[in-house]
Amino acid sequence: MKPLLAQIQIVSAKLQTSNLNLLSAVTIVQALKKSLISLRSDEDEYSRLYNKVLDVYKKSEMKTTVYYVVLDDLFNGLENRFSQETLNLINSISCMMQHKIESLDIDILTKKFDLHRDEFEGELRLIRAIPDFEGGTSNNTIHKWLEKLSTLGNFINVQKTLKLFTTIPVTTCSCERAFSKLSLVKTKLRSQMKQNRLDSLMMIFVEQELASQINPDDIIDEFKSMYPATRRLEL
Repeated sequence: MKPLLAQIQIVSAKLQTSNLNLLSAVTIVQALKKSLISLRSDEDEYSRLYNKVLDVYKKSEMKTTVYYVVLDDLFNGLENRFSQETLNLINSISCMMQHKIESLDIDILTKKFDLHRDEFEGELRLIRAIPDFEGGTSNNTIHKWLEKLSTLGNFINVQKTLKLFTTIPVTTCSCERAFSKLSLVKTKLRSQMKQNRLDSLMMIFVEQELASQINPDDIIDEFKSMYPATRRLEL
């Protein structure tokens, strides 16, 4: 399993980066799929692995009951998680963000996000004419586009496309981490905690990297401006 898990670890680490590049994500997933297919027909690689476990299985038996089974399961898992429809969607978003969108890409996005095609095309033409919309395929570029679109307004279809796309997770790692944190925040001693407080504590706990950058003095000043009245207890 080592040569397989080593490749999977590289792909998994790439897909979990905060500044994920869409084109790089598609490329590395497709590369992993091609690598699995090539391993299935690589007799030299199989013979090398076989020599390590010669004392456990017969060569033909291991090939059909273990080696092929593992490769097929991994490949089918990738096919289910990263279907061609998903890869086409990512490619279409990437083309849009680089101002290289074509008719087929517009068809894919219009169908996926229920857009008005003519209005969508018109918005994209205007965006290409605005100098502030720099091309790129990273998550940061998408968020910059959303910030600019929110100030400009009237780009409903493009905003809808990007907002919905950013809610589609590449992996479930962040969701799984959030559930793990939940068991640490809401313990038996905090069973009566209400939803608003739980949401706030989870936000701080999950986003520790951002929370650590906040200056406590700024929070105190903000609280003072929100509640200017005296807060001393009456004795």
